[in-house]
Amino acid sequence: MDAYVAEVALADSLGYDMICGGDSQSVYREVYVGLAVAAMNTDRARLGPMVTNPITRHPAVTASAIATIDDLSGGRAILGIGTGDSAIRNLGERAATLADLRAYVEALHGLLRGETVDWHGKPIHTSWVQRPVPIFITAEGPKTLELAGELADGVMMHTGTTPEIIADSIAHVHRGAGRAGRDPESIEIWAMLKGSVADTREAAVAAIRMGLAGSAHHAFRFGLEGKYVPEHLQAAVLELVERYDTRVHEVWDGANATISDELGITDYLADRFGLVGTPDDCVERLRAIRDAGLRNLLVPALGPDPTAVLRRFATEVFPRVDG
Repeated sequence: MDAYVAEVALADSLGYDMICGGDSQSVYREVYVGLAVAAMNTDRARLGPMVTNPITRHPAVTASAIATIDDLSGGRAILGIGTGDSAIRNLGERAATLADLRAYVEALHGLLRGETVDWHGKPIHTSWVQRPVPIFITAEGPKTLELAGELADGVMMHTGTTPEIIADSIAHVHRGAGRAGRDPESIEIWAMLKGSVADTREAAVAAIRMGLAGSAHHAFRFGLEGKYVPEHLQAAVLELVERYDTRVHEVWDGANATISDELGITDYLADRFGLVGTPDDCVERLRAIRDAGLRNLLVPALGPDPTAVLRRFATEVFPRVDG
């Protein structure tokens, strides 16, 4: 825990805008305990799970937990939510459907306003809650992106960051917002990339191969339709999804670290889901992402030395990206 406290305090001091934790009880420590610790050891960054799910936690439990973090942090909490992956697979459960996710988010909106809402035919409430907490939906496919546009305060796109994919993903978010009569510009748009900076591209990729495999598994676990995977790579991508071991989800030296190399798709995944390479490589990539219309990125600090990742991005990469 001492190392975790040092990491969150460092991220806050270096100017990172968001500090998040994974909600996957079988492979990570309890997310809300970690966020409480982060709230008491940071001053400025927003804090939240990225992401929780509708299966492992009752909506009133989630609402109360995130409202507590909001209270502890002085109003800095956000709530990231998706359909679920390693947290539920390690319990032998199935991911939530889009209908499940919609109902859960709608219930959370009410609960976080202090309202009594109907949940499966029963009234539930978190009447002590003082203010709504922004809800972010993580999305990999067109339907979930549009759902985020309909319901969420923000979206965490996990679709990839080529210019074509960025434009298409944002268009789906805006389409959902338009269908709901919302201003598309009111929705905060972020994307998740797996980050690694090193003196060579090879060293940077080697440190996060498990994270790139995790991105592929998460993004493609429900199929490849509408997800821009080149035809000649589709069989390999589907095999990775089949072979991925959620028991060691994003453990840097776990079994998932070698799958993409064996299938010959590591470079493809690094280019699609990574901010990876030398400082110059990463600056060039960020400028291209910015020029494609995306300005907010969540870059997990993965690999054997997360502190070095935080420092190098903050000092050698981000300050060099204008605008």
